[in-house]
Amino acid sequence: MDAERAREAEPQGAQSNVNAVVSHLQERWNALFRLTTIKQAMDALGLPKDDALRLAIGDVLRTQPNVHPAVERWGPLAFILTEDEKRLARFLVQRAVDRRGKLAPAVVAQAIGWSEPDVAHGLNVLRQVGLLDWRGAGDAIAYSVAVDWQQRAGPLGFTFHTVQLEDGERFNVP
Repeated sequence: MDAERAREAEPQGAQSNVNAVVSHLQERWNALFRLTTIKQAMDALGLPKDDALRLAIGDVLRTQPNVHPAVERWGPLAFILTEDEKRLARFLVQRAVDRRGKLAPAVVAQAIGWSEPDVAHGLNVLRQVGLLDWRGAGDAIAYSVAVDWQQRAGPLGFTFHTVQLEDGERFNVP
């Protein structure tokens, strides 16, 4: 099912949340140096943590990068991935040899300060956005990084610099 049909199949409330977050993002991106992420926008709008919603919004950015010049410049993954997911992606990419790697989940979890279930969840998100594929391999995870991972990651790669203003607004800067 393509992204547009998936959005059409969503409940009306979910679509209105997608629209509200995209609108908020466009407004924030119009302010100089504000690379507000989807998660930050959802937090600002008081929406609960919902990866399905975040990834649905991400589908909008991936299929319609012209939704804002910020997406065209920095790439959709700069806005879709959370800080922790970027940290996980960076860790895995740096350890891959010829775009492949094999690591124990406990090693990954310890290195990035996550639990093993969090690592599996993060791996699934990275798979959903097309950065890597993975599978369990005994007591390890075997993974392969997408051929075009650098293009997908955009010019910022997996870096981020989050700013929080006194009023609580959080956003990233280039």
